[in-house]
Amino acid sequence: MLQPSGVFADIDLICRGLDRFHRLVCELTGYIEFKRDNQWTAILSTLTKQVSDRIEPRLRGSDV
Repeated sequence: MLQPSGVFADIDLICRGLDRFHRLVCELTGYIEFKRDNQWTAILSTLTKQVSDRIEPRLRGSDV
């Protein structure tokens, strides 16, 4: 969903998906105190990195 291709790529859909992900992570970290060496902390960190890697080229203006 974060890597649409073609002329008809829905940027609004990407923004909504990214917003939902951001709100989910904020809610989880607001209610649950994750320790640094926790498995869930590693999972959230990996997911955040993957999302960031996927949208960064689009934000920089290169469609890679």
